[in-house]
This record gives sequence, structure tokens and C-alpha cells, in this order.
Amino acid sequence: MDDPDAGRGPGWPGARLVHDGLLWTGGIATAMVAALVTLTGAVIARGILQVPLIVPTATGGWGEVSAATYLGTGAYTLAATALLYGLLVAAPQPFLFFGWTMGLATLVMGLMPLAAHTSTPSAAISIAVNLSVCGAVWSLLVAVGHACVAGGGASVTPRG
Repeated sequence: MDDPDAGRGPGWPGARLVHDGLLWTGGIATAMVAALVTLTGAVIARGILQVPLIVPTATGGWGEVSAATYLGTGAYTLAATALLYGLLVAAPQPFLFFGWTMGLATLVMGLMPLAAHTSTPSAAISIAVNLSVCGAVWSLLVAVGHACVAGGGASVTPRG
């Protein structure tokens, strides 16, 4: 029979333990998947459909996919991992807040190509890729988050 006190934090009944090493490893793995989803979208858009995949640039304009896009995808994923970690450690309903945040981020990323005032095929494929990346990051990080948490209630990050 399972120990009912397994995974409980010291001194807090029902404390939530977060395995931060496992969370960050999952976040890095998720960043790799997100970059590969972006690469796959770029290959389909440029290589097969001959349609430019548009992305925001650092200067605030719009451009085509480049190596910086993949770094940006990784940065987005690691920022989402950091958000999830903070919520798991400190928020009363971490997955609820994470879901709302990721849902709104996905909506924004889905709408961004429409602001570029580009051709319809380019906007459509860019929307599809953005939604695919956000969906992959969202679903994988929720699974990673659940795998890294033991117990419920208040949060405790194990030290040592």
C-alpha cells in the first residue's frame, strides 16, 4: 500500500513538492520539440508549398523564418517553463493559471500573422505553425508539470 505521507513537504500537511530538476529537463526537451515543430512548418511552407513563413523580427517588423526564430521558440518555451515552475511553487491552482496564460498566449500567437498584412497563404501557414508550436509547448509542459509534482495544497521546493 502507498504511504499516504509520501511526497508531503516538511511541516505542511498536503504540501506540494516540485521536482525542479525534472521540470527543467522536461522544459528543455519541450524547447527541442517546439524548435522542431517550427522547422517542420518552415520545410512545409517554403520547401513544399513555396509560401513564406512570416515571423516578427527584433526590430518590430516582419520577416521570414531564420535561425533566430528557432532560438525565439526555445526562449518562449523556457519562459513558459519558468512560469510553470513559479506557479507550481507558489500558486494555489497552478495548472488553472498556467492554462489561462498559455491559452491567451496561443491566441495572440495565432492572431499575430494577421497583423503583418501579408498574403493569405503566408498568413494561414504562419497561423498554423504558431498554433502548432503553442499547442505542443502547452500540452507537453502540462504533462511535465504533473509528472514533477507530488502531493497537493501548499508548495515546498525540496532542497539538498
